Amino acid sequence: VASVPNRPTSNSRIERKIQELQKGVAAAMRFARAPYKLWGYACRHWCFNDARRKRGDGTSPYTKTYDEDHSDTLFPFACGCTYRDDEYRKFGARQKEGVAIGYGPQKSIVVLDLKTFLDEGKATIVTTPSVQLHRDKFPFREANIPEEELTNFTEACTRHYAHRISVQEAVYDRTGRLLCPICNKIKST
Repeated sequence: VASVPNRPTSNSRIERKIQELQKGVAAAMRFARAPYKLWGYACRHWCFNDARRKRGDGTSPYTKTYDEDHSDTLFPFACGCTYRDDEYRKFGARQKEGVAIGYGPQKSIVVLDLKTFLDEGKATIVTTPSVQLHRDKFPFREANIPEEELTNFTEACTRHYAHRISVQEAVYDRTGRLLCPICNKIKST
């Protein structure tokens, strides 16, 4: 949805939609106790689900666009899941614990590897159709993530994920790109 040029009356509709998006994403992230750095995935996830929600006339935006009801399985943001590990060892486990953070192409699901994220702080993201969703389990709730990770905005350097920069420490160059104080690397925005 975009506002129409030279039509100020359409601005209120856009502002309302943005407000709805912000509140929906905030509620989903707070409910799942997901870290703030996953907000981009939460936005895409919310938009995907919202486009399939039926409105007052009994149809959804998806139905109006494609003239058919969706057949995708909808799930809450950051719910638990198990997914097939393609890099398993011969006698190792073939399933891994993850967090479902979005929808991928051709009915696949975007999954964040839970163990790597909690133990090492690295975001290993896999897109796979081989997923068993656990809609009533939210792993971030059980992970005891510090409150500042849930609410403070931090950015990571492009070169080193461990170089986390809070809003208070962030330094930008004159073109608006983030400067990493640790490695002096410029991060494009």
